Amino acid sequence: MNIQFHVLPIQIIYRDGHQYDAVLSCVAPEENGCAPFKIPENLKNHTWIKCSDVGFMEWNVDENYLKEWLLDIPDTLIPNLSHIQQAIHWGEYIFKESKNNFMNVAVHCSLGMSRSPAFLYIILYTLHKNAFVAIKQLKAIAPNAVPNPYIIQLADQYLQCHGELIGHLKREFDYG
Repeated sequence: MNIQFHVLPIQIIYRDGHQYDAVLSCVAPEENGCAPFKIPENLKNHTWIKCSDVGFMEWNVDENYLKEWLLDIPDTLIPNLSHIQQAIHWGEYIFKESKNNFMNVAVHCSLGMSRSPAFLYIILYTLHKNAFVAIKQLKAIAPNAVPNPYIIQLADQYLQCHGELIGHLKREFDYG
């Protein structure tokens, strides 16, 4: 694999985004504000997954949790299965491109702590087809991350992993 992955906050993308061969943005539109909290124009191979950080550090996200969240913040963009599919398609493109070229790749959200490592974990899983290898690689790339468990729950469902992805997440990352 000729890919160097980076998990970053949005400010670094604003400053250095053009140095990356591909960028996956994982932020809601309201988080894409003024400099330095803005996704730059004309990034190479850029995909924007427009979702909020719903379910950050929550292991038991259900319909009631989501309804309460929407009552408190009505314009929330709840992560969904189409976001998982979007990340997987972007990852497949990156893997294909990296067969012939080195790729310097950035995955970011607002802080680089929750959504971006969650989506990168999903992408790494689709590459390796092994949750243990994917989570170890993610931990090497972003050791201080706390990947969003709700996004991983959705990926478990979409990829029919029967809890394998969330299980490795619980074992490898400290959620305090």
